Amino acid sequence: MIACSDAKSLHCLLQSIHLDDAHRVNTRFNDALSAKAALRIEYWTWNQDMWCVLTSSPLLVYSHDLGLDACGGFIVIISDITSEKRAEYAYKQLAKDIQEHR
Repeated sequence: MIACSDAKSLHCLLQSIHLDDAHRVNTRFNDALSAKAALRIEYWTWNQDMWCVLTSSPLLVYSHDLGLDACGGFIVIISDITSEKRAEYAYKQLAKDIQEHR
């Protein structure tokens, strides 16, 4: 869970994202924070050689017990989608090879 006002949590998250994707993810995440909107975004990790998907849903409640201020926060789930991305790229390459051999 990330509180809307917790810039430290976002900074920690961004450190795991590859530089090629960091600006895009940061922009989209900040837009979702501002709009208190859900987000789904795929990105490449910096040092673990894997693809991830970040999904977040707004939590629009004040809860001191959960560390949320009046802005609320987000439930954030990060999942490894490396095998799905590898299959997607293999499929695209196969389709390209078939087209070239027609």
